[in-house]
Amino acid sequence: MIQPNEIQETYLRAATDFWNCKSMRKLRSGRLPKDDLYDFISNVFRTHFNSPHILAFLFSSLPSHTSGLLRDNLLEELGLTSGGPAHPPLLVDLAKGAGFTEVEVSKLVSESQDQIRQFCSTLLPFPTLRDLILSVLLETEAFEFLLSRYAASIGATLHERYGLTRQAVRWFDLHAEADIRHAEEGIRVITDFLAFYRIDKDEFEKIRRATFQTNVFHRRYFPGALSTTRTPELDRIPV
Repeated sequence: MIQPNEIQETYLRAATDFWNCKSMRKLRSGRLPKDDLYDFISNVFRTHFNSPHILAFLFSSLPSHTSGLLRDNLLEELGLTSGGPAHPPLLVDLAKGAGFTEVEVSKLVSESQDQIRQFCSTLLPFPTLRDLILSVLLETEAFEFLLSRYAASIGATLHERYGLTRQAVRWFDLHAEADIRHAEEGIRVITDFLAFYRIDKDEFEKIRRATFQTNVFHRRYFPGALSTTRTPELDRIPV
């Protein structure tokens, strides 16, 4: 049986590697070139703008007692709980605060939609839909883990070193607050998913290795750095 700390260790290694990579060090020091900063913000936007749709996909696959955690996360992303703001419009604020024009923001929205279209139009990389959903779940919860630890620092850096307003970085501030709970809940959802679908340790390891063969945070936020961001500890897990 997979233990929660095994999942957390995978996330911690990937998050630590990402936080200490060259691109993030430049970002944190205020030395990231303007074009690279725009690329980073664009990639954050594309990655997370359709998060409600991804959560809905995951929610539909898990009719068990922890599915309520996914439902609550989905409703929070849509701004339908606790009077909080919907999350996608905050990404629009982020882009505009960084200097993106209306046309450029519309292009980012279209590109984020293209990611969903491409995902649903590509041959499945796994033998079953169950395995694919687990891979998506692992990656989704990995970002909850990352943001729970570093979103506040990234938001503060964008505000203090790059001149974005507090409203522009509200998306990072919000995830710094909410994702501490979401990261903990995400581990419970994963372990319940494994139990519900009766996924054994060997099957889990194969899917984990495929999902984290490259650093998921680099792959989404700094794709140009992929050639140097393998996850060495997973190379020992046979597929």
